[in-house]
Amino acid sequence: MDSSPALLAVIGLLLALWTAGAVWVMLRASGREQRSIASRKTAQRLSRLIEEGPAIPLLVRADGRIEAPDRLARWIGLEKVPEYLSELAGGEGRGLTEAQIDTLTRNVRRTQKTAKPFRMAINVSPDSGKSLALQGSLADPAVSPGGSALVWVFDFSDSQAELTQLREEAARAREDFGALVGLIEAAPMPMWFRGADMQLRLVNQAYVAAVGAESADQVVADQVELVETVNGRTAAEVAQQAADRRQPIERILSATIERARRTIRVTDLPLMGEGIAGYAVDIEEMEEQAREFRAFREAQRSMLDQLSIGVAQFDAGHRMTFANQPFHRVFALPPAWSTNAHRSGRCC
Repeated sequence: MDSSPALLAVIGLLLALWTAGAVWVMLRASGREQRSIASRKTAQRLSRLIEEGPAIPLLVRADGRIEAPDRLARWIGLEKVPEYLSELAGGEGRGLTEAQIDTLTRNVRRTQKTAKPFRMAINVSPDSGKSLALQGSLADPAVSPGGSALVWVFDFSDSQAELTQLREEAARAREDFGALVGLIEAAPMPMWFRGADMQLRLVNQAYVAAVGAESADQVVADQVELVETVNGRTAAEVAQQAADRRQPIERILSATIERARRTIRVTDLPLMGEGIAGYAVDIEEMEEQAREFRAFREAQRSMLDQLSIGVAQFDAGHRMTFANQPFHRVFALPPAWSTNAHRSGRCC
């Protein structure tokens, strides 16, 4: 049977179209397969990132069913993730406690109904030894439709341990500070503390009484100084000098304490990086006794010089501290001995 050229042309055209269509289908299928492979790789990578991330997603559906990675089960001490939220309490020291489950359930239900996010922290059983922080919100419909709640679970066990340690240290510091303040308040001598700006920040009651103020707050507010300006330097300037040297400065001067002039020994003690502490000791009675003793000693030695016999005085180290004029003549002591003894402090 003979075929016309037109029929052969039509058949050839149909075969070409079929071949082109087959090639297009194969190319499209190949492209879809590549995109599918890329999507699977991306999904695997994202899933791995979630597995290795510091937080675990917990999806709670409206009927109480949950979805979470197996890592969550290990965190709370369970063998596997249960099917329902209420089953997170494993019992026998594992999983969450009933009270924690009740609180978590109430928060999840409120979030599912009102879309209000919540935060809570729980301490897992001693077998797990973890502290978990939970942050819940309404899940995006693209993640899970139907009013599901998405709870992110964070493990902050290390931070919790550090926080507990810091709280204990802060509590001890507050106790020590309270005891120190009580000791300063009970001290019979004026005591004060200056900040880094050399301004008074704390004074005790003895300081308040010494300057005749009504309260410690008034002293700090008005910056009432106990020590007057001496040799052109104020008390704050001397404290600044102690801070610059990083060494205490001690000086003896006169000050008005409770409306009376008294001799006091003032010490400015720098506290590294904190400020300057200061205190004043009343040495008026000691100075008065020293003046009386010097007067007595001068009168005694003046009387001994009037005697006709030689008299000498020795200190506790058996060193001669004084000899009257007859003693000088009997033992022919050089005239310079008395002057040198005075200069060295042996006869004064």
